[in-house]
Amino acid sequence: HSLLVHDATMHVPLLVRWPGGRAAGTRSDAPGSVCDVFPTAMALLGLEDDLSHDGVDLRDPPGPGRRVYFESYAGYIGFGLAPLAGIADGNGKWIGGPGARLYAGNRPPLDPPNATGAPEDGADVARYREALEALLARPTLDAAGLTEGAGHAMRALGYAGAGAVEDDLPSVLDDTGRPSVEEGLADALATYEAVTVAGVGRRREAIELLQGLARRNPRNAMAAQMRGAVHLEEGDAAEAERGLARPVDRGAAGPEALSLLGEVYLRLGRPADAIPHLKRAADARPGDPKIRARLERARAAR
Repeated sequence: HSLLVHDATMHVPLLVRWPGGRAAGTRSDAPGSVCDVFPTAMALLGLEDDLSHDGVDLRDPPGPGRRVYFESYAGYIGFGLAPLAGIADGNGKWIGGPGARLYAGNRPPLDPPNATGAPEDGADVARYREALEALLARPTLDAAGLTEGAGHAMRALGYAGAGAVEDDLPSVLDDTGRPSVEEGLADALATYEAVTVAGVGRRREAIELLQGLARRNPRNAMAAQMRGAVHLEEGDAAEAERGLARPVDRGAAGPEALSLLGEVYLRLGRPADAIPHLKRAADARPGDPKIRARLERARAAR
C-alpha cells in the first residue's frame, strides 16, 4: 500500500479453505490482520503457540470490537514525510499523525484519499489512541537477533529490504516536524513522474524536476537517490555523489542508494570509499548479484 493507508489498498479479503470443508461458504466481516495467519495455521497443525504476538486464531472469528493495527513508513523513509499509523475495528478507523482522522461506521468505501474523516466526539478518538499506545508499548521484533537465513528469507519476500538500512523509526504519536503525507503527496507523485521522464530518455528534464523537489523538501531521499542515478547515467559521477551523499550521511538511504554511491566512488577512482557503502548494501541485501559484483570490483581495485 506504499504511501497511503486507505481501504482501497488496506482492505484485503482473506480466503481460507478449511480442512474437511469446515464452514464452507461462510463469510465474516470481523477485522482481521496478516498477523492472524500464523496463529491460525499453528492451531490447524496442532502445534503449540506461545502467544507472544498480536495475532488471533481465526477459526473462531473475533467480534467487531477486535482492533487491528496498520502503518506506512514509506513516506517517512522515502520522501521525508511524517509516518502514518492507526487502528481499525468493526466500528471505524482512526489514522493518527498530522491531520489525524477518524472514519466512523462501516468503513469501506468511506475513506478514499479525498474523504474528510471527523470524530463523532473525543471519546471515539480516545479509544483508538489508547489502543495504539498500548500496542506501541509492547515488545517489538528484534531484527538484529534474526539468523542470517531467516533475515534473507524475509527480504526475499520483497518487503523487508525496501526501507532504509538504519533508521530509528518514530512513533506516529511523535512530533517529527515533517509534512503530512497528504501535504507531501503531490511531491511524492512528482518524484515518480521524474523517474518516468528519465526512463524515456529525457534525463535533463528529470534532473531539473528532482532538483526542485529536493529544494522543497531536503529529506526527500527518493528524489536525491533518483537524481544521483540519472547523473550517473549521464556520466557525471561528481554530481551523482552530491545527490546521493546527503541521504546516505543522514542514515536515510536504502541498499539501492548505498550501492549507487559505491558505483559512483568506483567511477571516481576511490574504491576505498566505495567498500563501506557496498558492504552495508550487501548486508541489507545478501545475494544481490549487482551489489556483490560492485563490491568485488571495489576490493580488486583497492
